[in-house]
Amino acid sequence: GLIELHIRKREGGLFTGMLFGENTPIKEKTIMRIRGPLGTFTLKNSNKPIIMLATGTGFAPIRSLLLQLIADKSQRSVHLYWGARQEADLYCLSEAAALVAQLSNSKFTPVLSRPNSVWQGERGYIQSTVARDYPNLADYEVYACGSTAMINGAQQHLEKECSLPPDA
Repeated sequence: GLIELHIRKREGGLFTGMLFGENTPIKEKTIMRIRGPLGTFTLKNSNKPIIMLATGTGFAPIRSLLLQLIADKSQRSVHLYWGARQEADLYCLSEAAALVAQLSNSKFTPVLSRPNSVWQGERGYIQSTVARDYPNLADYEVYACGSTAMINGAQQHLEKECSLPPDA
């Protein structure tokens, strides 16, 4: 067993300061107690096309689903939207693109809410970008991980504007 953690570095953060060596660094073999997210996050057994939404380190569980789809040699259509404020926040951008490229019928769209002037990709919020790209989500499944604000906003917006069923 191996657990891979995606941890966002917070300026002035007590734990991330130790983890990234800004404060007293964590020593090897230090015993730590970790409380992870509660609940389950797994793919439904269906053939419906998939929309994946991630913000920040919410990419970690989405990455797990992508790896499962690849291992299963899934033929389901997948479109990953990964949102962040700035390009540097898309910390595994090339890996995300490479994972999606291993799936047939797949797309990857990074979206920045506060890009610099050089950014050539999508701008705004991912739920708005999804709604523009998929005005009818009645036959889709959506998997979302990241900030609570994004998840709640996406669910409300996509159910209301794009006919996403509440159980999808």
